[in-house]
Amino acid sequence: MVKKNDDLQKENVDLRAKIAELKEREEWFLMKMNCTNRNLKEMEDGFALKMEQYKNKEDWNELEMEDLRLEMEDLRVKMEEVEANNVQLRVKVEEVEAKNVGLRKRLKEEVEYGKKLVNVLIAMVVLLLGIGVFVCLGAKGMSKKKMLALP
Repeated sequence: MVKKNDDLQKENVDLRAKIAELKEREEWFLMKMNCTNRNLKEMEDGFALKMEQYKNKEDWNELEMEDLRLEMEDLRVKMEEVEANNVQLRVKVEEVEAKNVGLRKRLKEEVEYGKKLVNVLIAMVVLLLGIGVFVCLGAKGMSKKKMLALP
């Protein structure tokens, strides 16, 4: 019985040593788990932050795209207005060109009429000069034959 008691005490000491060792391992494991959990939590927080940043960037990109769409729509409207103005300007240019053709034709007619008037005036001046010469020469007593023979 004594031997059994010593064996039991020895077994009890061994078991207590194993329990102490298991407790140390448990504490080490819990410490590692705590560190791992902290690291996982930090990683989750970091991932959540990255996802939030990504979502914010995605939202920002979406806003920029909407701004670009609106800008493009404004540019389309302006281009349509410019095209409408160009059509109106082309019509006005055609009207002005038609008026110019009429004015050029009228100017050409006026120039031709002016040339005819100048020719008539030259003829009248020549005629008046001739009459003046005849009158002057006739006043000096020249006969018609002598006057007609003058160069």
